[in-house]
Amino acid sequence: MTQDLADVPGHQLARIYDSKEASPVEVTQAVLRRIERLNPRYNAFCLIDPERALASARQSEIRWSRKEPLSEIDGVPTTIKDIILTKEWPTCAARARSIVHSNGKRMHLRPRGCAKQVR
Repeated sequence: MTQDLADVPGHQLARIYDSKEASPVEVTQAVLRRIERLNPRYNAFCLIDPERALASARQSEIRWSRKEPLSEIDGVPTTIKDIILTKEWPTCAARARSIVHSNGKRMHLRPRGCAKQVR
């Protein structure tokens, strides 16, 4: 693939993973390189957890290789805003609220295989 994997829209990644054009690990590495390059300028991320991101991506890669992804977003690199309380990570928010869809249901990304990598 000639396109920078950090530029591939999330909705196209399932096809790319399924066809083995790229893996969740390769995409996560590309995103982490982009963050490393741009974050000093923009200071967009207060915590980056590349080890956990890559571990999640490796697990996703195994599932895709077995044709058993958790969902169509399994392996899609994901960022979490620091106002959301997350296990084992500090939050910079004075108060945090749950993410709730307009239909009233809570949004849970981890059970769908998203790689929780930065916040």
